[in-house]
Amino acid sequence: MSGAMRLSDAALSQAGRKLVEAAAGMLNGGAKRPAVISTISGAGGEVSLYLRGFPVARAALADAAKSSSVAVSAVMEESAALDTAIASALPAGFTLGEGGT
Repeated sequence: MSGAMRLSDAALSQAGRKLVEAAAGMLNGGAKRPAVISTISGAGGEVSLYLRGFPVARAALADAAKSSSVAVSAVMEESAALDTAIASALPAGFTLGEGGT
C-alpha cells in the first residue's frame, strides 16, 4: 500500500488553524467600494453589480473554510478514537514486526 496518503496530527492541526485564519480573513478583509463608479465606456453599472458579488463570494469562502476546519477536527477525533480502540483491543506487549506484519 505504498500509494496510501498519510497525514500527521501536526499537519492536520496546522490545516485546521489555517482554515480558521482563512475564514476570518474572508469575513474581515473587505474593502469599501465607491457608491458610484463612473467609467468612460459607461459600464459603471455592470462594474458595480460585479463588485457587489464579492462580499457574497467572501462569505461563501469563509463558510467553506469553516466547514473544512470542522471536518479536519472530526477526522482527528475519529483517528484518536480508533487509536484508542485498537490499543485497548490488543494484548499487553503486542508489537508489530518489521514492515507492519
